[in-house]
Amino acid sequence: MKRIGKYLLAIGLAMLLMPSMACAGGEKVVDKSGKEPKWLNGMQEDYLIYSGEAQTIEDARDKAMMAIKAEIASSVATNVKSSASHYVNESEDNGKFDLKAVFMKQIETKTANIPYLNEISANKAEDYYWEKIKVNKNEFKYRYHIKYRFTKLDLMRMVDEFKSNEAKINKKLQEFADDDFKSYKSVEDMEKRVTALKTFQESLMQEDDRRKTCATVLDAYRKYFTQISIRPIEISKEEAVFAPYYGENQLTTQKKPQMKTNCLTELQYFSDGDKCKVTYDYNTACYPDEQNWLEVIYTFSGKKVSNKFFIK
Repeated sequence: MKRIGKYLLAIGLAMLLMPSMACAGGEKVVDKSGKEPKWLNGMQEDYLIYSGEAQTIEDARDKAMMAIKAEIASSVATNVKSSASHYVNESEDNGKFDLKAVFMKQIETKTANIPYLNEISANKAEDYYWEKIKVNKNEFKYRYHIKYRFTKLDLMRMVDEFKSNEAKINKKLQEFADDDFKSYKSVEDMEKRVTALKTFQESLMQEDDRRKTCATVLDAYRKYFTQISIRPIEISKEEAVFAPYYGENQLTTQKKPQMKTNCLTELQYFSDGDKCKVTYDYNTACYPDEQNWLEVIYTFSGKKVSNKFFIK
């Protein structure tokens, strides 16, 4: 850490000297932003000095800034020193699906991994210097040099912010992994949890291994929906009262089921919040010596859940 400023500056200076030598090979400076600054060919601790070349001055400046951002991202990644392992354990315990995630995030040198790089911009550079260079009779290019202050304290701040952000992401994913839906009172709340996990998954980078963990947790969530059942509470020749259950927990739902029957007419569905009810006419078309039934079919998070009630 003591030598990071000199190390980064040495890299920037090496890149800077290459185009300078090219000028001696026949290129001619036809315009420039001002007097050539002393820092252009010097070394200063706690500064990054990079250059970019392009046919327009804006593109040359952007290339120089991209090089600075890449160097800062690399420095952060190097100092995070995270492990390169990421896995998920699944186990079946007394019929209860249990998902335990252990996170050891691999940190790669990718600027997109560090959202704080958005703070770094050309208008925060301490100094700049550009040259317009004649390459040949009809071709020109720009070389843009940027002097950007980046201290050891800046580096440690970014490292700490990066670690803090990673910890928040891992904690949130752990919360999703530990959720077994026992505390939910309605099917809609369970579905909202699935939507929240999908949104969280989409917020992660495509290269992030935690997206795979999200997919595994989503598979676990889908298993929870297959454990929902529709249980009868009271069945008569006038009405069927029932409710969805997850395990032994009664749930509510605002969804209206699809209804099928072999003989019942004038079917009407009601929900009073705690229970679901279907009223019907039994006497018009049903025969006592037949198996007369009402089937209710729900779709919860893409999973069909149904039950057939026999009317006697």
